[in-house]
Amino acid sequence: MARARLPTLSDGKRRKRKMNVQVNIRKFLFLILFVISACFPLTKAQESNSPANQNLHQWGAISLFNGLPSNTVRAIAQTADGVLWFGTDGGLAKFDGRVVEKVSFPGSDAQVVYALAVSPDGSLWIGTDKGALRFSGGRFYSVEETLKKVVNSILIGKDEIFLGSSDTIFKVGTGAENSLKISEILNQDLKINALANDENTLLLGSLGRGLISFSGDAAQEIVSHPRPFFINVLARDSQNNLWLGADTNDKASGLYLANKIFSPEIISGSIGTVTTISGGASDDLWVGTENNGLFYLRSGQVVKNYTFANTAGGLRSNRIFIVFVDREKTVWIGTDRGISRYDAASPFNQTFSEDAASNIVRTLYKTKTGRIFAGTNRGLFAFENDSWTEAERFSQKTVYVAAENPNGEIFIGSSSGLFTYNGEGILTGDVRGIENFQGKIYAAVFGKGLIEIVGESEKLIFENKTITSLLPNEKNLLVGTGAGEIFTFDGKQITRSEQFNDLNGAAVWRIRQTKESVLFATEKGLFVYRNGSLEKYLANKVVRDVFIANNGEIWAATIGGGLFHLKSDETFGLLTANLTAEQGLPSANIFALLPLTGGEFLIGTTRGIARYTPNELPPQIVPTRILSQRLYSEQEMRQGIRLEYPQNSLVLEATGLSSRTFPEQFQYAFTLVNSKGEIIEKKISKEAQFVMDELAAGDYRVEARAFNQDLTASEPLIFNFTVSDAPFPWASATLAAFLGIALIALVWAIVERRRITDANRKLTAARLDLANEAERERRRIARDLHDQTLADLRNLMLMSDELSGETSEFRGEIENVSEEIRRICEDLSPSVLENVGLLAALEFLLSSTTANYEFTASENLEERLDLSPSVQIQIFRIAQEVLSNI
Repeated sequence: MARARLPTLSDGKRRKRKMNVQVNIRKFLFLILFVISACFPLTKAQESNSPANQNLHQWGAISLFNGLPSNTVRAIAQTADGVLWFGTDGGLAKFDGRVVEKVSFPGSDAQVVYALAVSPDGSLWIGTDKGALRFSGGRFYSVEETLKKVVNSILIGKDEIFLGSSDTIFKVGTGAENSLKISEILNQDLKINALANDENTLLLGSLGRGLISFSGDAAQEIVSHPRPFFINVLARDSQNNLWLGADTNDKASGLYLANKIFSPEIISGSIGTVTTISGGASDDLWVGTENNGLFYLRSGQVVKNYTFANTAGGLRSNRIFIVFVDREKTVWIGTDRGISRYDAASPFNQTFSEDAASNIVRTLYKTKTGRIFAGTNRGLFAFENDSWTEAERFSQKTVYVAAENPNGEIFIGSSSGLFTYNGEGILTGDVRGIENFQGKIYAAVFGKGLIEIVGESEKLIFENKTITSLLPNEKNLLVGTGAGEIFTFDGKQITRSEQFNDLNGAAVWRIRQTKESVLFATEKGLFVYRNGSLEKYLANKVVRDVFIANNGEIWAATIGGGLFHLKSDETFGLLTANLTAEQGLPSANIFALLPLTGGEFLIGTTRGIARYTPNELPPQIVPTRILSQRLYSEQEMRQGIRLEYPQNSLVLEATGLSSRTFPEQFQYAFTLVNSKGEIIEKKISKEAQFVMDELAAGDYRVEARAFNQDLTASEPLIFNFTVSDAPFPWASATLAAFLGIALIALVWAIVERRRITDANRKLTAARLDLANEAERERRRIARDLHDQTLADLRNLMLMSDELSGETSEFRGEIENVSEEIRRICEDLSPSVLENVGLLAALEFLLSSTTANYEFTASENLEERLDLSPSVQIQIFRIAQEVLSNI
């Protein structure tokens, strides 16, 4: 159930006066603190020992500066996609892990958000000063029946939803075709402020009448002992316990365990007025108050009270309106000064002493009985009853190693020798390692070598002045040295292990072994021996310790580089993440690691110890942008994207969501798979964008995963898309067809033209031949007339001369005939053309037919034209025909 208390008018005036007094007091206190800090500055050791300063990284804040509509935050909820929603006095805001964005209500003038809750179908229900709204499928829907009500509480039931205002309760059920059926089930001025379920009864928390039971149509006050009258909140924890928060004074407790509603159990302590309650993991409970800050309870007992003062401002205000525990168990606190974020699972840092050297942790050890020891540069500390206690007998000793024999006797190795836990000396020297092997105890003593402890005496097994580490297995005792050499001791003799020669020159600080591999933490990195080969997993780092978790993942402690996390991935190989002081470690210089139960482990640094639990809850990944020639929606992504030709590229941008991992800490893994199941492109980096370009036509599948800072992978974001092949080019084909037809027509036209040209040429030649033949016939006729007829006429003229009588007239006729025949012969075969040429013949023809003429031609025209006799005669005939027609 999500709710927030509505302030009354009298409350507002009283609180305003109280806040003014508090502000003046705070100003006065800050002035005193400023003067004290100026006169008596804290030493570095004192600063590091302050719990608030040590673990300030566990706190975060969101305020107006980050985009909140108002610093007064009354409701918080988280939807299935991992987005957080904040209800404020300035409206609704959402937070996707990167930015805070104000969300407006289309069609509603609501200003203040009092309640938020998420129903099983994923809808977000919102209670405001202008009724209730529902956000589903990316849209807001107003609940019309509630528009005139201030909805201050929302209860998500098994089959229905209840919306509560001061005097009315609405029931939201499912109607026909999955529509919402809303009915008013109670209308009575009870000053309702909270709702809860109790089997078949609806419990109402009121301001003035205490707890009210509503069943059917009747509301009945519950007379309990004790009986809180002003109830601000009703809530159930993860174990279904019913909790009640009520008004009281700051020195009393307003928190009740109300499993027995007629006799609620008051939780002792100076909790004060309780305004909000939220269940955490298991039996954890978080309680927000009006003036006393935040309380953490376990099994119904107050464990911790967080205030503005003891968190160094991590909790922004002691006045809390809402507490919300998200899916990763991060606590979000809505106050009158914005939102505080508390991550209890981030590194929790502790120091042992104000002496800086006492906080330089050299070794960590857990006994068979569960006791934990930390060896430092200035002594040995044991963790008992949730606190570290110094073993004074080892004060001022540099403790490098702790171990125990099969009988449970604890041994402590230091720079001055080997001791029992009681302080009894066993041997002298700089002890760097202690191990049980074949029922005997062996010590690695720097400056001496491998020594076997025999009763109260010692036996030098192997002399090596740089011996640093030991590791027993079933057959041998592995011995590491400062020179990077590895020796094996089988209980009788010691030999150099040649398969580890690549370690030469790298001091071996720690050796760990699993069933399949041996790990070497060295001066030059982390080496893993597996399947007969030695691989370098972490290069150029001074690795001081290493261990393999139950899930097979590797954690390596380095000097200067912090804590490294290595994980194998089938697709991308070895993944690496880094935890440093920026993520909350006391120091980036780490000497020791100690795995505990439940995935938790201890980290020994040069500035104290850190307790860390990796986040094994998968983050969420959502697409923020899918782009080709246009943006595609998430719905289009689910249905499958089709890239029409000529598009052949796609860009995917995703966002990882986790309240325990900051945006810059995410790693993104992308794979692109074709229709044959082959990975054609893959990428892993902190860049959230995946560019796929120059893709061939076909079907593809994209898979994206987000890895949080602990390398826990999200469920894959998968979608399919198709790159379309080039469509059949109808327009091009039609154009090509037309061009083909045109080409064929052109070829046909050329062929026809050639045929016609050839025919014309042949016809011309035939005509020329015919004209030539006619000319030949004319010449023959002219020749016959000249040779035969004129000869006959000449004979006839000679014969006429022999006749008696007057023959001159007859002779004259013969001469005329002869002259006409000569003219005919000249016409039939112009002799002038053959004798003087074409131009002279044309001029002669013109002179013989026209009285006034002018003939002009260039002198060398005939030589330039160079016409054949047959062409010349045709030209002459044409001219002759033209002149005869004039």
